[in-house]
Amino acid sequence: MEPTHSSTNGVRSATGRVVFLAAVLALAATAATAAMTVRSELTAGGRVESAETWEWADLPDAFGGSQLVPGSPIVNQISAKIAEELGKRGLREVKDGEAPDVRVRFFGLTEDRLDSEQLRYRITDRITYESPIGLTARSYQEGTLVIHFIDPETGAVIWRGWATDVAPDQEKLLKKVDKAVEKILKRLPR
Repeated sequence: MEPTHSSTNGVRSATGRVVFLAAVLALAATAATAAMTVRSELTAGGRVESAETWEWADLPDAFGGSQLVPGSPIVNQISAKIAEELGKRGLREVKDGEAPDVRVRFFGLTEDRLDSEQLRYRITDRITYESPIGLTARSYQEGTLVIHFIDPETGAVIWRGWATDVAPDQEKLLKKVDKAVEKILKRLPR
């Protein structure tokens, strides 16, 4: 008696499901471990290198889109970490009545994002599996923390740095904040 095609198809089908599941897990792992993006820019005439003292600047109404709530745990954490990192870089927070060399402010924004792509999984050098479903999609929230250094005489932003990363939930976001501040201020010209 000859073997039926159904037993062979059953093996292929099970193998296909395993390959499909492995590809989904690989995609999820890649998305979950995406690196934090950090950038900065120094404006023309900015004199950040010579600054020795700093103070907090208020966030102007134009930045009303900041999604950080004053006095919240995350704002307190960011403030403390910025002060710590500036101290490590030789900047001292001014005392009452003392004129600062720079003013510092920060704000944060979040954005809902959607990524989609055709699911492909390389089985061997010659064989690539493509999902019959076509596309995979995932939605997530992306957060950006921005730090400004401001010239106290002109009110102009003389340096800015920002970090963007996936912000899956409040607990994980709190863990990423210190790393974001460190990476942003590491780019500060000194």
